[in-house]
Amino acid sequence: IDAARSGDATAIAVVDEAARRLGQGLAIIADILAPDRIVIGGIFARSRDVLWPAAERVFADETLSPIHSRCRVVPAELGEAIGDYAAIAAALGETPAPTALVGAAS
Repeated sequence: IDAARSGDATAIAVVDEAARRLGQGLAIIADILAPDRIVIGGIFARSRDVLWPAAERVFADETLSPIHSRCRVVPAELGEAIGDYAAIAAALGETPAPTALVGAAS
């Protein structure tokens, strides 16, 4: 990310490809789940300025129009710490097991 910000052509190409793939993945999630908001933590929170322009273009192009008009993609307010908190919650049993989620859906 820093190299891309510094203008390194290879880094820019890699970040652009990653951002486009991010946009594709978010479009799939949005179209399937139809959320009002997608919250992304980790590196996205500190690199949104570099990742989001290309990701947003793909997200806009590939998301169904009614979904795109209401779904917002935002950085997690906890930033990169979100993964740490999620791991602690999982270790403490504060989240349902994946099998419980599958069972609840049927």
